[in-house]
Amino acid sequence: MLHSGMIILSGYQHLVKMRKKKKKKKKIKKKKKKKKKKLLR
Repeated sequence: MLHSGMIILSGYQHLVKMRKKKKKKKKIKKKKKKKKKKLLR
């Protein structure tokens, strides 16, 4: 019982980490776009 619960928790934590990474990547992409606009100016 405990073992299956740990696997579910680790799987959930992995999904949360992936979602956080995706959000961070989107923010980084936006920052890069802003930098490109400044370089063009």
